[in-house]
Amino acid sequence: MPDLAQRSLADVVGQVSLLDAFAVVLRVLGLVVAELLADRGQLLAQDELALVRLDALLHRF
Repeated sequence: MPDLAQRSLADVVGQVSLLDAFAVVLRVLGLVVAELLADRGQLLAQDELALVRLDALLHRF
C-alpha cells in the first residue's frame, strides 16, 4: 500500500509541475506577443515619420 501512495503522490507532483510549466510557457508567449505588438507600433510610427520627411524633402524641389 505505501508503494501505491508514493506512486500517486509522484503522479500528482508530476502533473502539478507540468501544469506549472505550461503556465510559464503561456506567460512567456503572452509577453512575446505583447512586445511584438509594441515593436510593430513603434516601427509604424518610424515609417510614418520617414515618409513625412521624404514628402517634405521632395516638395522643396
